[in-house]
Amino acid sequence: AATIATCSCCECAAEWVDWYISEISDERDSINTVGLDGSKVAVLDDNGKELARAGEILVKEGKSDENHKKLAAWWEGASTSAATDKKPVNEAGLYGGRMALKITSYIPATMLVFYLLLLAYFSVSGGYKQIHIENEPKH
Repeated sequence: AATIATCSCCECAAEWVDWYISEISDERDSINTVGLDGSKVAVLDDNGKELARAGEILVKEGKSDENHKKLAAWWEGASTSAATDKKPVNEAGLYGGRMALKITSYIPATMLVFYLLLLAYFSVSGGYKQIHIENEPKH
């Protein structure tokens, strides 16, 4: 059973979160970041059609893929609530993209502040002064 988690993108208690989160997490500076699993979201978006097609190709070629087996097993359980999960999963993807853009926008803003401080420093110190380097004359 999926645990109830809070989805910060739509401020709702959502059981769907555990179905679609990535198994890989990023933990830096005591902040645990977990994102949506792209392969699970892709299967949800096309209602498992590509997953089924890939499964048919694997069977036809007599091959086996562990990742495909895990994804197919996941889809068996997740497909029952796929219709209700699509909207919040898509909203979560948009929210994540917007937050990434917002966070990365701080970098050029910080650069602007430092360039302005550098410009102010050079203005106060008299600006650019040309220095001539000459060879000493021989006696």
